[in-house]
Amino acid sequence: MQLELNLRSAVHLIKACAHNMVAHGGGHIIATVSMGGIVSLKGSAVYSGSKFGLRGFMAGIRDELKPYKVNISGIYPTGVDSKMLRYEATHGGSLLNFVSVPVTVKDVGDAVIKAIKSKHLELYVPYSESLSGRFISCFPWMISYLYPLLEWVGRRGRNKYLKRI
Repeated sequence: MQLELNLRSAVHLIKACAHNMVAHGGGHIIATVSMGGIVSLKGSAVYSGSKFGLRGFMAGIRDELKPYKVNISGIYPTGVDSKMLRYEATHGGSLLNFVSVPVTVKDVGDAVIKAIKSKHLELYVPYSESLSGRFISCFPWMISYLYPLLEWVGRRGRNKYLKRI
């Protein structure tokens, strides 16, 4: 189901929008991907696989559409303060969602505006998380050794988050 929703449907929608934009002389497609498309974490293998696939698709189609003046951007947020995250916080969701302070919907919206202006392929929300995420993605074997620390940090982050909501 996650592959259908996060990858296949996104690919079909992007291709349909791209076809229309090529016919009209240009445009800009922006998709929310996820930091789960940069670093795969236990408990979210299928989710991460779908987001890794979307990231790869966007990188490839960007170069295919460039001659037609169609830009592609992906937004890569960490946990977003939403009803879904609140549910996860109160119903045993992954502690790894709370390693960093959840970003706001406004933060993600600001990244969309920045993508429109900059036309960058990838925008990370927050940018600071992308540094550690991209480093770990170069050495995926490291994450297994980091889980105890990440879960400890995530437990503290979740407790702080729960006090705020």
